[in-house]
Amino acid sequence: MSNQQKAIELSKYVLDMHGKIAFMLITASTASIAYILAQVKGETWSSLLYFPIYSLILLAASFMFGYSHLSKKVNVANANSMILQMAHDLSMLKEASQYADIIDKIGPKATRASRLQYITFIFGAITYAFYVFISIYIKN
Repeated sequence: MSNQQKAIELSKYVLDMHGKIAFMLITASTASIAYILAQVKGETWSSLLYFPIYSLILLAASFMFGYSHLSKKVNVANANSMILQMAHDLSMLKEASQYADIIDKIGPKATRASRLQYITFIFGAITYAFYVFISIYIKN
C-alpha cells in the first residue's frame, strides 16, 4: 500500500470516528433528556427546578448541534464524491470548483457544530449534576 493510499485510509478512519462520536453524543443527549424528564416528573416546583430546565435546554441544543454536524458532514461527503467523479473530465472543472467552494464553506461550519455539540452536552450534564448535588445537600 502506497503512502497516498495509507493517507486516504487514515482520512476515512478519522471521518468515520467523527461521525460515530457525533452519533454517540446525540444518543447520549436524547437518553439524558428522557432521564431528566423522568426524574423531575414528580418534583414539586421550587427554584431548584431551574437547573434541570437549563440542563434540558443545553442537552436539546447538543442534539441539534449534533444533527447539524452530521448533516453538514453528509453534504461535504457528497460534494467530495462529485469532485472525484468530475476529476477525470476536464470540461467539468468549473462544476468541480463549485463543489470545492461548497466544501470550503461547509467544512468549518461542521467543525463548529461538532464543538458546540460537545460543549453543550458537557455543560448540560454538569448542570444536572449540580442540581443533584444541591438537592441532596438541601434534603440533608
